Amino acid sequence: MDTTNSNYTPETTVGELRQRYGRHFAEGHEDQETLGKVLGLAGANSLEEYLQRLPKTA
Repeated sequence: MDTTNSNYTPETTVGELRQRYGRHFAEGHEDQETLGKVLGLAGANSLEEYLQRLPKTA
């Protein structure tokens, strides 16, 4: 299965994304919420933009 960022759509759920990015992805959002909602609330236009805005961990 190809799981590049471009494979995710606004309808992809946070739960699906947590399987790839870890349980802390989109903290404060429920598993059933959509990527589109998360991006809209964050003011991001794409998953790549959203990921770039996340704090870098040491």
